Amino acid sequence: MLKLIQWLIREWEVVQQHITGLATYDLKTKPLSHADLGQMQLYVNYYDQVCRSEGDNPTIGLILCTQKNDAMVRYTLGEKGKQIFASKYQFHLPTEAELEAEIKRELKDIKYRLAHEGQKEENLDEFN
Repeated sequence: MLKLIQWLIREWEVVQQHITGLATYDLKTKPLSHADLGQMQLYVNYYDQVCRSEGDNPTIGLILCTQKNDAMVRYTLGEKGKQIFASKYQFHLPTEAELEAEIKRELKDIKYRLAHEGQKEENLDEFN
């Protein structure tokens, strides 16, 4: 498991080299509310207007919560829904096999995106 975690950290560092922009995160221990979405929209707007540098991608907001309502997210955020994401989190940790399968799925997706963006693939074949 330690080898898998070390490898994941190395791969995340490679992926981060291609990301330019800011992100803000919020972990909620309750179901998502419109107030939570408004709060995140405030944070994203602030970072875009005050902290973002020229050439950076728009700020991304991520809310992890115990439950979410897709319609509420869509109607509360409107166009900002392209920058703010809400997702339900799990209360249990995945098994090592589930985690490895998820990582392989994500790497396959990253490889596809890099290949289609003309980006250089590095160190993505170690666990295939």
